[in-house]
Order: sequence, then C-alpha cells, then structure tokens
Amino acid sequence: MKQEFKNLGLLFKTAFKKWWAKDPFKESAAIAYYAIFSMPGLLVVIITIAGYFFSADTVNNRLASQISSILGADTAIQLQDMVKIASESKNLSGQQL
Repeated sequence: MKQEFKNLGLLFKTAFKKWWAKDPFKESAAIAYYAIFSMPGLLVVIITIAGYFFSADTVNNRLASQISSILGADTAIQLQDMVKIASESKNLSGQQL
C-alpha cells in the first residue's frame, strides 16, 4: 500500500515538472487570446444550429442570460453586440456586389 502512494507521489512530481517546463502561463495566455477572437463566430454557429430547433430569439436570450449569470451583464451585452456584428457581416458577405 505504501509503495502505491510512493508511485502516486512520483507521478504527480513528474507531471508537475513536465507541466512547468512548458511555460503554462504563456500557453494559457495564447489560449485566452484565441478564444476571444473565436467566440463571436462560434456563437453565430451555435445560435444558427439551435435556431433550427428553437427560435433564434429564444436561443439568443437564453445564451445572454447564461453569460450574464456567469460573466456579468456588461459582458453579456458586449458578446451580444459581437454576435450581431458577426452575423450581419455573414449576411453581407453572401450578397453579390
């Protein structure tokens, strides 16, 4: 039994050393940066797909309430504006000039 805990401790120690060697703070900053710029497009896709099953307004309102409860009302409003602009640019790109 004691040997199992020793191996578990060694496993955690090795995992931590390898994790720390990859500069986790730099990696997390890069992931956050990419997530910010992919969020509007991803939300447009989610709203479009869910809009086939429910009304787009219902999906948008539900999504806004979820974001508002997690990140705050100001963030929810900003994300709604970003989704609105992204969906408008999608509609404009489909038009022929």
